[in-house]
Amino acid sequence: MDFLFFLSLLTTIFTVIYLIFNGKTKYVEIFNTFPAVLYILLFLLSLIFSLIFKNNISALLFLFNIIIFLPLMDISFHKREKREEKTVKILGWNTLHFYPPNNQEIADFINIKNADIISLQEMYKEEVGLHSLFTSLINFRKDDRKSLNNDHLFLTNTDIKRFFPNYKYILTSQDKAILSKFPIEFISEEKLFHGFGYFIAKIKFESQEVYFINAHMPYKFNMTFGYEEKKTIFDKLYTDIENLKGKKIILEGDFNAAKSSYFIRKLFSILKEGLEENKTGFLHTWHNAFPIWRIDYFFHSKNIKCVRAEIFDPQNFSDHKGLITEIVID
Repeated sequence: MDFLFFLSLLTTIFTVIYLIFNGKTKYVEIFNTFPAVLYILLFLLSLIFSLIFKNNISALLFLFNIIIFLPLMDISFHKREKREEKTVKILGWNTLHFYPPNNQEIADFINIKNADIISLQEMYKEEVGLHSLFTSLINFRKDDRKSLNNDHLFLTNTDIKRFFPNYKYILTSQDKAILSKFPIEFISEEKLFHGFGYFIAKIKFESQEVYFINAHMPYKFNMTFGYEEKKTIFDKLYTDIENLKGKKIILEGDFNAAKSSYFIRKLFSILKEGLEENKTGFLHTWHNAFPIWRIDYFFHSKNIKCVRAEIFDPQNFSDHKGLITEIVID
């Protein structure tokens, strides 16, 4: 058995296990930490070597793996033509700790975008929040994470109002905030450590109501730590979305998961995603390592039309790129 055949057989077994158990066990979910494009590049390189050495069976197996992972790539080939309609402009962004001395600069950068609704994550008042996170990562003890829920670490409505005076309606939940030029009503929230979780608000337009969900989901620190919490909070999110069935829904935020993740693919199965509908090319939004990760999304229900979407440069303020979308509410 030559090396290429052994490698192709091994990767095919991996792919089959991945298909069967994805979303059912934490030991498979860990592979979703990496975007599908990395696996495809590895399979493609192996396919080329198989063709060079005329190993047809290996080539077919690597081709099978590529076909399986292709739909999981964060890439879009569709670009919708913008139409002249009355739209609502929405900005979503993880600001990477909105504390001094950069908070006024970040606020000015956001305000100049002139969005109707702003959805933000990681809105902290003090740098101690980041220090506490590093402490919990080093110690790997769940008890350490309880200290991250101190409310004084997060910005209040009053704090945010100082930076965004043009937004009359502001709601916050831990490190998340929604700023709106339209009336907004708090509905519910789900909280985890360090501000992770989501909250639901109802925004009242002229004759329509939209349920807006701002999410900042937890990431996995290793193969076992944090997986159950992530699964629990996503299950609650799915339930809340199901309970809003038939309503107009927007779900925006930092989900800390690639499109290949079971958690994200389930959202794609029940909601539409604005960037994939309107933008062409790679849709990466997180550039802390390689510029191919996408962990920020703009989902919406099928009774909302997203007519424009773009990813904006964070100007070194954050490790996340921001999202700007325009929707039509009929």
